[in-house]
Amino acid sequence: MTRWLPDHLAAHCYACDSAFWLASRKHHCSCGNVFCSSCCNQKVPVPSQQLFEPSRVCKSCYSSLHPTSSSIDLELDKPIAATSN
Repeated sequence: MTRWLPDHLAAHCYACDSAFWLASRKHHCSCGNVFCSSCCNQKVPVPSQQLFEPSRVCKSCYSSLHPTSSSIDLELDKPIAATSN
């Protein structure tokens, strides 16, 4: 279970330390921390928290939740060996 940092305790973005003020919104990530919009600007489903629709997540959570296509791309780049019968 994720422990969410309460809004009133978050005066600064957890990632970049920019101060929150009236015109800068606070965004909770699935990790429970509070981020500014630029540090929490990617969306991905978080099935472990029953969030099946894409939700805002921080960059760190996005990297761990979003499957990378690099390994798939490497497999596709390999030439197919032809065999003769």
